[in-house]
Amino acid sequence: MKPYSSVLCLLAVLVAALTLVPAPAAAAPPGCFCGGFEQTPQDWGYGSDCSQAAANLWAQAEPYIVCEDIPSTCGRQNVTTAGCHWDAFTGQFQVDGYVKFRCWWCD
Repeated sequence: MKPYSSVLCLLAVLVAALTLVPAPAAAAPPGCFCGGFEQTPQDWGYGSDCSQAAANLWAQAEPYIVCEDIPSTCGRQNVTTAGCHWDAFTGQFQVDGYVKFRCWWCD
């Protein structure tokens, strides 16, 4: 039974390793390249818990993520500048941050 258990363990490790491989980045559209980072204004989001506050923050950033050539980003990073904390003034949880993003630029 021991040889089978070691083979099963090895198989489980291989399956786990293959599922953790990051997906390749999307290929650039013809005649396009991924530009430099831009960022949204620093902002804050509120909510009844930390996840709602973070969701509110990132939803507020969306209108500022504007790419001219192709209306999609080729890179995006949510940056938290102040983690979730209780805001006594508003009586809600608050998360502060901004979004760094990159746009496709085409010839």
